[in-house]
Amino acid sequence: LELLFKLRYSVRYKGLDHIQKVLQKSESGALFLSNHPAIFLDGLMVTCPLLKAFDVRTLIIEYMFFSPIAAPLLKWIRAVPVPNFGTGSNSVKLYRLHKALEEVSRGLRSRENFLLYPAGMTKQTGREVIGGAVAVHDIIKASPNCPIVMVRLVGLWGSRFSRAQNNGESVDWIVALKRSLLDLFKAGLFFLPRRKVEVTFEIAEGIPREGSKAILNRWLEEWFNAPFEKKGLRGEPLHLVSYSPWKKEIPDIQAKEAESVAQVSPEIREKVLEWLSQHLHVNISEISPKAHLIADLGLDSLALA
Repeated sequence: LELLFKLRYSVRYKGLDHIQKVLQKSESGALFLSNHPAIFLDGLMVTCPLLKAFDVRTLIIEYMFFSPIAAPLLKWIRAVPVPNFGTGSNSVKLYRLHKALEEVSRGLRSRENFLLYPAGMTKQTGREVIGGAVAVHDIIKASPNCPIVMVRLVGLWGSRFSRAQNNGESVDWIVALKRSLLDLFKAGLFFLPRRKVEVTFEIAEGIPREGSKAILNRWLEEWFNAPFEKKGLRGEPLHLVSYSPWKKEIPDIQAKEAESVAQVSPEIREKVLEWLSQHLHVNISEISPKAHLIADLGLDSLALA
């Protein structure tokens, strides 16, 4: 797989050698925290070198973990499945999540290394948003002394494996993989234009381990988005690469128009605002109709479900 994606992607790794030297002295396992710009691809690009250097275990959403295509590989690398709260929430899913986080905490104490995505899902816009996600905060609380390594991928926003080409909606990674393999064969394997990706590893200096969930998540968001904010951008700019070596073949991405709330009945508006007010412990007057549930209001996946 690593050799296959190198036919389309030129990946540059920064800081990995330094991380190896630092973690050699650690008495516990390390927690690697990565942004999540594109399904399947970013996991492959980060996990491959980390498997070689640290035998890292990755937290994977259940529908991918149990996929007939990916399951054999994911079980071989001892990935940890976590439930998908994007499709709903129930007591069984909550129990499985609790058990998965317990496994990570035990593993860290036994010097196992883990990779997870703090946002819990691929980003919907160029900005990485952590919102009210709880996993990282709970793990750090249970393992306060474990080394933490931040991982940032830049260059995948605009890939067909990202939500950029799907109006912010989830991507079917199997369909995207089939289309990419077809493009490779159409281009004669070795001639497809390559997308440049940079993967940066850094020890999480200054991370607020003892801070609240909100403080921790805000710190993570700022770190992931720092290169773009320094340029005055809110998030990673769109990067499109041709799918053909013979002509310019790039997708025409149209911005999704915001839906008007004018057509929503007053009764429905009142019910939604009352629920948000109770859950967020704020007055209804403080909740703007334009607020993003994750980025602005800080809801986690359980609350969204």
